[in-house]
Parts: sequence; structure tokens; C-alpha cells
Amino acid sequence: MTAHVDESKVAIFYGDHRLNPAPLITYAQQSLTNDAGERLADEVTITLNGSLLNLDNLTSGDASQMITRRDELIAAMSGDRREFRVVHGINGSAPSGTSIISNVFPKVADLSFDEGIWTNQINYSITLVYETNFASGQVPVADFSDDWSFEEDADKRVIRITHSVQANGIDTSVSGSSSTALDNAKTWVLARAGVDTVPAGFPAFADSGTLGDLKFEKYRTESASVTDGSYNIQEEIVMASGNYANSFTSQFQTNEEGITTVTINGSIEGMGRFETAINAAMSGWNDNVQPALSGQAYDIYLALGGSGSLNVGRQQAFSVSRDGFNGTVGYSVSYNDDPAEDLPSGISDIQITKQVQFPVEKAVPFEIPGRAQGSILHKIGTPTDGQITINGTVQGEAQTQLTYVKQIAEDEVNALRPNVASFNELWLQTKNGTENDKQKSFSFNLVWGYTDNLAGVQSASGEVTF
Repeated sequence: MTAHVDESKVAIFYGDHRLNPAPLITYAQQSLTNDAGERLADEVTITLNGSLLNLDNLTSGDASQMITRRDELIAAMSGDRREFRVVHGINGSAPSGTSIISNVFPKVADLSFDEGIWTNQINYSITLVYETNFASGQVPVADFSDDWSFEEDADKRVIRITHSVQANGIDTSVSGSSSTALDNAKTWVLARAGVDTVPAGFPAFADSGTLGDLKFEKYRTESASVTDGSYNIQEEIVMASGNYANSFTSQFQTNEEGITTVTINGSIEGMGRFETAINAAMSGWNDNVQPALSGQAYDIYLALGGSGSLNVGRQQAFSVSRDGFNGTVGYSVSYNDDPAEDLPSGISDIQITKQVQFPVEKAVPFEIPGRAQGSILHKIGTPTDGQITINGTVQGEAQTQLTYVKQIAEDEVNALRPNVASFNELWLQTKNGTENDKQKSFSFNLVWGYTDNLAGVQSASGEVTF
């Protein structure tokens, strides 16, 4: 027996596929909120409960034809965001094709088939979900997190802030368009990034009062999932009192000869990102840290028990490094209290000798031919002239001006030259100087002659004194 099924008074479509016979429709609506309880949109769930029938012959029992219809339904429901439409059928009161529901683009949340023999009827259930009535000013995301952590960095006296933001976006696209879930998640997350989004009143426990409250962004990471429309970022923010932070360690060491060396090793971290960070670190080094190193070393020397005089004008060792990628400057400097190395600033070496040729009792030997005892010595009652010689070299550092090197040479000679008041007569016999601008060195030689009283000079018969 052949049975005929009339057209329904409504026709239901998902995309281009007509669900025929028209299924029963269940409609449910609920508010969609985020984790903060803010309303984002309304979520509509449509459930379609229907049957696939062998419309040509309900009594044929042809299972293969029913399997074909089932597979057609599966294929039709395999894609999301196709238009769901309900229109008047040809037997309805309105003109055929007049829309009852249109411009709805849901996701297919579920498709299931009831248990049965599937020869002439297969019962099915379809669940469609879509969002509508989006709240004004709210970016459509299903859930999110916005987390902060604050940690003291005692070495550099800053607070390091880690900010993590994550969201799963809601797809608001229409049929045939790419999903907007990831874009919505990204929009929501990026609106909450940056140094200006630190919550008011924080840090509340970590010590920010003595560390400063200027905020600088340092590092960023991000990840995205096209599959589930999620997006997350992590950023590091630093709170500091200025645009750089200087941390250092110091060492106080005394060797077997009693010479003490003070060493300072440090690192300057520039605040900000990229060029801003390295420029801040270099400015801190040039303007503040480097000029203060000698005074800092001297304070350490006294605080740790130094009893001599630290040669702060002469660095025993010095190195500096620049890391443009991380925005840091590293440095190391050493000073000691060796008196032999107490040199003026800008001078790397001073070598000076002072030689004295003392006056002696003057005697003139006379040769007498045929005298077996040798010459006859004639003492004439006057001493010989004395002589003082000062010579040496002053070596400047590479950046030192030669005029300064010569000035140091003058200071050294003037400190050693003979005092005219100490002699009967004193005169300058020789004055020579040799300069080398390329080597930043100056060499000198000076000779003075002088006289002394006979009573105070060395005689041949007296004990030797200096």
C-alpha cells in the first residue's frame, strides 16, 4: 500500500537543507554572563525533534533508503553558522516562502538518532545554539581571567609584576564567514593590558613604599588557539624609583703582603623595552654609577676594616659590558691600598729615580818620577762639588691629555728637587725632557750641582755616612 504524506504548513531549513517532515521545535533562552557576572548576550537553544520517513513507501521496509536519508542529514548538519529558517509552507495561510524565523546563524551543538530498526522511520534530535541581544559595550567572550602577582626584587630594589590575561571568545560570525571568536577574545584581552591597568591599591603587601611607584613594561608573551577561539597574554611590569636599577656586590680581600683590594661587580637594568631600556641603562652608568664608583669603593674599604689609604685615583682592573637586547650594563672595578700604586687619576705609571753624588774632601795627587812610594797627595782644604740627578718617566692612560702628564711630571720633580736653603750654593746644570703624545708619556732628566762645608763632607779616614 502506498501512502502519501501532505506538505507541512511550515518548512524548516538549515542552510539549503530542508527538514521534511518539519520537526517539532523547542525554544529556550538564557542570559550569558562572564565570570564577573556581567551580562554579555542572550543564548538561545533550539531543539528540533523530528523523524526521517520513507516518503515513497512507508511499508517497503527498505533500510538502505533510510540510511541514505540519515547520511544526508548528517552532512547537512556538519557545518556551523548556516542560516536557520522557518517559512510558511505551500498550504499555510501566508504566501508560500514567507519567513517566520530568519537571519539566525547557530552552531550545531548536538545531533542524535533514537534507537530503532530504521526501515521506514528514524527519529532524530538536533540542538542548535546561537547568541543574540549582545550587551552594549561588552565584548562577547564566554569566560576570562585577569590575574596579577607582585614580587619584591631585593637585589635591584624593584617590584616585578606578572600580569596574565586570558579569554575564550564567542563566535558572532554569520554563515560563510570566518569565526570571530578569536578576534573577540583578542579584543577583550588587549583592552586589559599595559602598565595603566595595574589594580588601584596594589601592591598591598609587597613593599612598594621604598622602591618607588614608576611603572615600566618589560617583556611580553602571547598565545592563541584558532580551534577554541581562546587568546592569552602575559606581561612583566617593573615598579621602580627611576628609569634604571643598579645592583652590585662587593669584595674585600687582603693578601700576604697586607695589600687590600676592594672589588665591585654590578649590573644596571634599564627600565622599559628595547632601545628605551638600553638607553636608560647607559645613562645611569655614565651619569651616576661610574662617577660614584671610587667613593663607593672607599666607603666599602672603611666599613670592612681598611686601615690604610685606598688608591681611588687608580683602578687596578676595570671592565664594562653592554647588552642591548636585555637593556643591561654590567661592570667590574677593583682598587687597592698599595702605597706604590698611589697614582694620580689618569696616570698609569710613574718611574722616578733620584741619585746623589756627595761632596768629599778634595785631594790632588802629584806624581814624582822615581818615587817608589807613588804619588804625593796634596790636600788643598776644600771639598769637591756635589751633584743631584732626578730622572724618570710618567705614563698617562690612553684618554689622558699630554699636558696633564707633563703637569704630573712637574709635580713629582718639584716634590723631590733639592731645597736651595739646604746648601751653600746650588745651581741647575742640566734640564732635559722627551714627550711622546701617541704613547701619552713624558721622560725627564735634571742635574743640580751644589757645594758643602768641608767639615760636613766625607774624608778618606772617616767612617762612611750618608
